[in-house]
Amino acid sequence: PELATEFARRFHPAFAGVAPDSAQLARLLPAFRADASYDTLGGGGLTVSHTDYTYLVDDSARVELSYDFAATPEKIARDIRTMVRARRLVV
Repeated sequence: PELATEFARRFHPAFAGVAPDSAQLARLLPAFRADASYDTLGGGGLTVSHTDYTYLVDDSARVELSYDFAATPEKIARDIRTMVRARRLVV
């Protein structure tokens, strides 16, 4: 968990990292329409390949929208404003 938090805080100091076990991860991945795989490298190292989306989560902790890297900040901001107006998100 400490390494996950250290990594997350590179993006923003308020972020917290989590390190789910395999059973928890198996339940989380489908909920986020995500996928992950692990490969062992020569010398015993490990590499993780995974989908990487940005999620817009509503006040009920439901994933409302997901964005890939092609999403523009303007598009995400427009969606946030729409959700705030619809009272599905409080900022």
